[in-house]
Amino acid sequence: MNLSEKTVERLLLCRRELLKYRFIDKPHIFSNDLARILNIKPEQLRQDFLTAGVSAGSNRNGYDVNLLIEEIEEKVALKQMKKVAFIGDASLVDVYKNFIDSGLIEFQITAIFSFNPENKSLHNIPCFTFDKMTEIIPKLNIEIVIVAACAELVKDIVDSLSLCNIKGIINLSSENILPGKEMVVENFDLLSAIEKVNFRLNFNEELKKFKSKAKKL
Repeated sequence: MNLSEKTVERLLLCRRELLKYRFIDKPHIFSNDLARILNIKPEQLRQDFLTAGVSAGSNRNGYDVNLLIEEIEEKVALKQMKKVAFIGDASLVDVYKNFIDSGLIEFQITAIFSFNPENKSLHNIPCFTFDKMTEIIPKLNIEIVIVAACAELVKDIVDSLSLCNIKGIINLSSENILPGKEMVVENFDLLSAIEKVNFRLNFNEELKKFKSKAKKL
């Protein structure tokens, strides 16, 4: 199914919120309430469900939460998760492990590639050094990698990944990665995000000062 990137993002966020209610006895939720939790318009939420072919409920009873979770997972292919590897600072795996244990995400990290040759296993996940990527990734049929390495290493890592038939890269480094042929790349620039928030805060402060001065005139 061809869904827009924004629609998929909203559906995934919706699922994560719904998971909080999954253990309630016969949970139902109305679109207006769900939209308010997601901070979007009810019309947008209903349009997303219509576009994705999600219909887990009725106007009278609201949406069946568990059925809605199942339908969203089917529409966004969460039941067909590819194998994932983590490349870089292995300590960041702890963050993803917490998400996995909570049931909020479906994927499992199949392998870790890090700097430390002494690391053999972390959270029962096998660990390897960078030079083993071209051997281990094809062997384990890994198709998605999370890159959390320093900028100086990113080019060499990407060059190695191009030999491994990698289909998707989630980039947490400060170095932008361009997608290769038939490859999907998500670049998450933490530094730019911090700078953008800082700009907005300063803008809001300047706006308040301007309004305050205008009132005194």
